[in-house]
Amino acid sequence: MKGFRPLKLLRCYACEFSRSGSFLATLSRDVVVWDMATCKKRFRTHPLSHPSHCAVHPSEAEMAVKNTSAEIVVLDTEKGEIIRVLDLGGVEGSNICYSACGEFLVDGSWSGVLTVRSSTTGAIEFQRHFPGEMITKVVRDDHSGRWFTVHSPVSTRADQPAAPDHVYVWGWPMTTPLRTIRLRHANIDDLSIAPDGSTCAVSDRDVISLFDVDGLSVVASLSGVAGVLPRTLAWSPDSRMLAAVVGEGVAFYSIPGLERIHEVPLKFACDVQFSPDGSKVACGSWSGGLLVEAPNLIAARVGERSD
Repeated sequence: MKGFRPLKLLRCYACEFSRSGSFLATLSRDVVVWDMATCKKRFRTHPLSHPSHCAVHPSEAEMAVKNTSAEIVVLDTEKGEIIRVLDLGGVEGSNICYSACGEFLVDGSWSGVLTVRSSTTGAIEFQRHFPGEMITKVVRDDHSGRWFTVHSPVSTRADQPAAPDHVYVWGWPMTTPLRTIRLRHANIDDLSIAPDGSTCAVSDRDVISLFDVDGLSVVASLSGVAGVLPRTLAWSPDSRMLAAVVGEGVAFYSIPGLERIHEVPLKFACDVQFSPDGSKVACGSWSGGLLVEAPNLIAARVGERSD
């Protein structure tokens, strides 16, 4: 990785690495898959209009793509061809996630519907309605096997603000929520679980907070964070760094104190993802993303002390 030259990723609103890190998928008008061994495009395709979210199957042979109209298609990750259509569309909503086994896809809608469907047939296996709520994020915790869904209540009166956002915790298979988490955050822009399963990071407007997942005690909090909204958060694979879209770029914070240790300047930044081995970081941008070398935590801390 020494001397890695940043790779321009074209315009991309969302980034997603495969489990092994062998390729990176980016979304804008088109879906682009980049081969990480050669740092070249494997393919560029336009399977549906306005793609907004994607998820890579655990086998890495295929990936699901969802657009702003909630259409869902599955692509072959070698050539970019459509393998199957799972949903013809409906109400816009959250991201999509594969189950650990890859047999199911989970997503939520802005009309409050949580859906688990077969990833091969599209048949609905489980569905739960939450009237008056928008489901804005679905997160799978690989460490514990639990799932987290972020719910944003809708205001029904112009003179009355909506109730604060909250989080449901689920087991697998999904049946009934195990518990409800009510944090001191009115608006949850993003929620991300550390790979070691110990800590939950939450972005709420200009505040980034860390919580103990089980006890929900506050580990650290950082206010006055500038940048675009909704803010995207991403953990390094070793759970020792947190990246966040801030201002004109992507900032990196050490854990647990949220000390700012590095920043990648990038206009109109909108997404960030670490590669599975932690060596690279994909930074999405409305004007043109970048694939960069991940900051070295020890070197960054030494640099801070020497300044």
